[in-house]
Amino acid sequence: MLMATAVTMTGLQFDALPYEEGRVQELLGGELIRVSSPTLEHQEIVLRILMALKQHLSNTGAVVSHDVEFALAHDIRLRPDVWAVLGSRAAKINPSLVPIEGGPDLAVEVISPSEYAADSMRKVAAYLDNGVQEVWQVYPKTREVVIYAPQGHVRKCRGEEPLTSWLLADFGIIVSHLFH
Repeated sequence: MLMATAVTMTGLQFDALPYEEGRVQELLGGELIRVSSPTLEHQEIVLRILMALKQHLSNTGAVVSHDVEFALAHDIRLRPDVWAVLGSRAAKINPSLVPIEGGPDLAVEVISPSEYAADSMRKVAAYLDNGVQEVWQVYPKTREVVIYAPQGHVRKCRGEEPLTSWLLADFGIIVSHLFH
């Protein structure tokens, strides 16, 4: 029986690949990870989160966007579904260049049904190990959000609970509002 082998490469090799809108791969620990095309449900959730964050951070100078590639390390290139860069780091982002060097302060991943749990958790670890201050995993199927922060802090929000943030003071959106 033949075993499948993972394709591995460096970030520089990944960056040299032809870049097309909607790149279908990310690089995680040197391994190519396939990213599925988002569903309409997925994109609606992304839009709700994006709009809530943009409104909350509108007067702070933060950059809030979606689906832009970050070079977190020499062998990690990830594209969070939604992300925010806060404070003085936001002013240093060149909007014409990709990947953005380093990681965002907040990374949000909406988990698709085809996403492997192991890959999803590896992404959380990669984000937190490379300076991201908070990661949200949004689960449409179970209608819940899991929030991760450094030092092992984890919180789960669901239903009519507010999705609150350790990173963003006074931010809150009712979790069920993300899924309607």
